[in-house]
Amino acid sequence: MKRQATWLFVTVVTCAAAGAASAAERFVGLVPSDGVGMFVKSFEVPAGTTIDGVEFASNDPATVFPEVTLVRGGLRALSEGDVVGSIMNVAAASSGLSISSWPSPVQVNVAGTYYVAIRVPAGPGKQRRGVGPAVGATDVSSPVGSFVAAGPDRSLSPLSLDLAVRLVTSGAAAKATSGEITTPQPGAFLTVRPHPSGSTIARIEFGLVQPSGVVIQINDASGRILRDLALGGMSVGRHTIEWDGRDRHGRSVASGIYFASLLTEDAPITRKFVLTR
Repeated sequence: MKRQATWLFVTVVTCAAAGAASAAERFVGLVPSDGVGMFVKSFEVPAGTTIDGVEFASNDPATVFPEVTLVRGGLRALSEGDVVGSIMNVAAASSGLSISSWPSPVQVNVAGTYYVAIRVPAGPGKQRRGVGPAVGATDVSSPVGSFVAAGPDRSLSPLSLDLAVRLVTSGAAAKATSGEITTPQPGAFLTVRPHPSGSTIARIEFGLVQPSGVVIQINDASGRILRDLALGGMSVGRHTIEWDGRDRHGRSVASGIYFASLLTEDAPITRKFVLTR
């Protein structure tokens, strides 16, 4: 007899927070009987991409998702794939976005399918934005690469939803996967990560394909310029700079979502990141 997993789906019609990972007409909740249910989104990732992290819309800043996993390979079940990245205890920001980086960036040398699996904690039904664990989603007429993982081997069942999940990527082929709002020049990149010492300092890495004057600009979520880090003329290649979490007046900024922009003689590149104090 075929085993049937027990699931409770609760959907809420609401608006996503401004700047959510993708348009979310509603939030879909998942309360599995075993407490380890997963929402899964697949991505076709071109060769030459670096997968830096993941971003998804959440309806409740109090929710902590126990695990977010990056799995490689064309799958019928998550157990068939190779886990190439895993982040534990992912919390949403007050904006409704959960943005996290893998412990190490994942280099994609051969184009292939990658899956982001978000384990959802057991919890009460969702009644409105801000209540219980749920992930943003948009209704679609047919499945587009969103799944629920169920059963002992986490078999994938397609959903007629487009989950508000995206990969945070960099590299020459990044645009096709990340949906970033800017157009990087071929080979140019910009990434922002927490400092490995665990302090509030952000480490900003960028690459140039031609010599150029460089300014790293830090903006808050409203677009206000907080800091310009003028670096002057820089050579081709990879460079690193650290931001101490202070504005141009030397004041420490609060935890939240910020934007770093790489300003050169070519088109700018912008990346969203979270500063946590």
